Amino acid sequence: MFWGRALGQVSELGLWTRAMAMAMAMAMAMAMAMAMAMAMAMAMAMAMAMAMAMAMAMAMAMAMAMAIAMANNLLFVD
Repeated sequence: MFWGRALGQVSELGLWTRAMAMAMAMAMAMAMAMAMAMAMAMAMAMAMAMAMAMAMAMAMAMAMAMAIAMANNLLFVD
């Protein structure tokens, strides 16, 4: 805000510089927000992938246990 007044004693130039500074600040804020959102989305995707891998490992372990139990039942029939 101060820079616009200092640079442009001419009102038109001052307004233009002030608008440019505002646009630059807005663009910077938008870029920061976009980067934050991208990082959040990537973290969410990583967490979801980790959870899916954990669930798959749990399912595999459960299937293995069930198969072992079934094999035991089939093999050791009294």
